[in-house]
Amino acid sequence: MKHIGMILEKFFPPDIRVEKEAVSLAKNGYRIFILSVGKKNQPWIEEWKKNIFVVRISIKRMERSRDFFLINFFNLKLSWLKQIKWFIKTFHIDILHVHDLPLVYTSYKATKGRIPLVADLHEVYPAALQVWARSSSRHNNFFYKRIFYNYNRWTYFEKRAILKATKVITVIEEAKERLIRKYGINSRKIEVISNYAAKKDIDNALHNADCSEWEYLNEYFVVSYVGGLGDHRGIDAMLLSAYYLKNKIPKLKMVIVGSGESYYLTHLKSLVQTLKIEDVVLLPGYLPFNIAVCIIKFSQIGIIPHKANEHTNNTIPHKLTQYMLARKPVIVSSCAPLKRIVEETQCGLVFSVDDAQSLAENIYHLYKNERLRIQLGNNGRTAVLEGQYNWEHEEEKLLSLYRNLK
Repeated sequence: MKHIGMILEKFFPPDIRVEKEAVSLAKNGYRIFILSVGKKNQPWIEEWKKNIFVVRISIKRMERSRDFFLINFFNLKLSWLKQIKWFIKTFHIDILHVHDLPLVYTSYKATKGRIPLVADLHEVYPAALQVWARSSSRHNNFFYKRIFYNYNRWTYFEKRAILKATKVITVIEEAKERLIRKYGINSRKIEVISNYAAKKDIDNALHNADCSEWEYLNEYFVVSYVGGLGDHRGIDAMLLSAYYLKNKIPKLKMVIVGSGESYYLTHLKSLVQTLKIEDVVLLPGYLPFNIAVCIIKFSQIGIIPHKANEHTNNTIPHKLTQYMLARKPVIVSSCAPLKRIVEETQCGLVFSVDDAQSLAENIYHLYKNERLRIQLGNNGRTAVLEGQYNWEHEEEKLLSLYRNLK
């Protein structure tokens, strides 16, 4: 049985993508070891699920401070380099699977090229750094924007890491095309494994969920967003659309579920107060999936209002196929992957990026047309259950990648 070592620079669980990949590989004959950051009182090693072991490490504060400079100027983390070497030797790792760009080059240095290295790029990291900075208190800090998170330096790191990796995974076709176009990477080196929901995800979650706390939403026309909160997510457009619609749609309730930097959350709450839409907008913060699924259940429409940039045009959120599975029509911004999939599957409507008036018009159109809502919702569920937009389809690509890995 081959041992796959996954490298994850955060706490685990939760991480829905890592979970799906690990479970798929474990049930198909691999033993998985996930090296992640640990919390106090957590065991340093545990069998999380059958043949999936979580190995937790602690990085000292001084090491984290040192590594912050090293990663941003040399794309290397010495504390992780030492831990990954120990991890490979201790657990007899045959293949290293690294989640996200920052630790790919460090992992390569640890392997010295002796075992296959899979770089699983969840997003376009150089571009993501720029948009993340705009949602934090560092958004006006010259040193973070231009020095530490320097875009050109991080694109150099990205290219070097990709060249060192044995195989590269992206989450959407647009991201693969970007790597080929930008760096001249051979297309055969890159596999697209998307963030799609498994066919039974929503049904199983709803079967086990206690939604009694949220049943009052049945009295409202609910449009919802479930996901991370940040400047690039386009939540401002949602709030402005609520302002336009509050007197047009009786009992409108806009539910925005998720967490983000305190700086950005303060901005959202201030905008709600400025627009005087406190009675329309609900911001419950982060909710675990078994509760967030209740928000989806009671929604008439799911909204994904992402702004368009190099980051959002090359990624795809899990929530798209989750709404589709739940038979909810979606309204998405005209970001390339969102627009393409929604138009291909006819599961919703597309509004112009960052155009709150366009979003409001689409919401109102669906509000007035229940038959269209039902049709779009059914189209979405069919596309997931009978088409390619499901994890079962993506799982086969992941297994094929590993079967052919040399």
